[in-house]
Amino acid sequence: MTVIVAGKLIQKSESLSELARQTLTYIDGGPQWLAWALPNPMVCYEVADETTLLAEVQQGLHASPMALLPGLGLWVSPVKLMSLGSANLRTLGQAETGDTSAAVVQQTQRIMADHHLVDAQQLCSTSEFLQDLGVAAAPVFQVLDFNDRVALHALAAVALGQDGDNPAALRQEAAAFAVQQARTVPEFCDYYQVYLAHSKKMNALGGTAATRGQLCSQAVQTLLPLAFGAMDCPQLPDRLPSPDEVEQCLRNWLARGHKLGFSRLSQAVLQMVTQTIFTTETGPEARRLFDLYLSTAQAFLSGNRLKKSRLGQDGASLTFTLQNATQQAVLHVSADRLLSLCKFGSWVAPDAASGLPSSPPTSTPE
Repeated sequence: MTVIVAGKLIQKSESLSELARQTLTYIDGGPQWLAWALPNPMVCYEVADETTLLAEVQQGLHASPMALLPGLGLWVSPVKLMSLGSANLRTLGQAETGDTSAAVVQQTQRIMADHHLVDAQQLCSTSEFLQDLGVAAAPVFQVLDFNDRVALHALAAVALGQDGDNPAALRQEAAAFAVQQARTVPEFCDYYQVYLAHSKKMNALGGTAATRGQLCSQAVQTLLPLAFGAMDCPQLPDRLPSPDEVEQCLRNWLARGHKLGFSRLSQAVLQMVTQTIFTTETGPEARRLFDLYLSTAQAFLSGNRLKKSRLGQDGASLTFTLQNATQQAVLHVSADRLLSLCKFGSWVAPDAASGLPSSPPTSTPE
């Protein structure tokens, strides 16, 4: 098999970069496949770059985009692994092969945290989280995939619902409400936050569960129809895009008069509840607030450029952040290459002394 990467004929493994060769070792059978393919002249295998080579070798050998590092209990795309850099890959390799020295353990924990990597133990803890909320048996949670568990882990990590006289009961109320509204796990995460945020916003934490449920149901019923017109998202080419390509896609979309929308209705509802003055408005007044929020978001996107980017653990999704002194937007590129708005609202830079923002974060499942 002739292997060509970025127009370059690969005649020996050393023709690949050191980083690509390192990453290939994390694909079970990857080095062996390359050793088989290089001397075989019968088939030509051509890819655009080393990232694509690694992704296609993983998918081709295992029918899955995710490699398993059993020693670490880590499912991760080789594309994500490659983004960590050679030094971090060497450290993960030491940990994977059983090095339990304090230095390696500490460095591995830092790498996992810095690059937002979630291991099997953390993913399994989401089952306990759902049990504590009293909704583990709900149908929406019976077929969880990797990204569903990542979203639930992120939601649990935010530690919402600490207010009121009985925070545990409040969280269970929020979960029961979210289960009624949601048809997917990301929607559950959105509606769970909607219930907690709107109940607090309406000063209803000291009231009854029935009052809170009615307030939140009315808010959702009002906002959902308004969000139908905020779902337009541009499609990127069917490959992992660069930040420059995402920036250009956004600029072209806005220049043609389109508004960058959300990937799901529940995201729009959550943003209206947490980022605007919306309370109990209905009819034209609710429409005015929604349109004002969306137009303000578009103006912000037009006047600011992408600043930060993060590749998901799946090696296919991307998150981008835009900021100025007082506002922040988060954009998401899905594995299906749709560019959407995740959140937009006020933002305060971390305090120089504490390193913490002045307002609590919200979870944004990807």
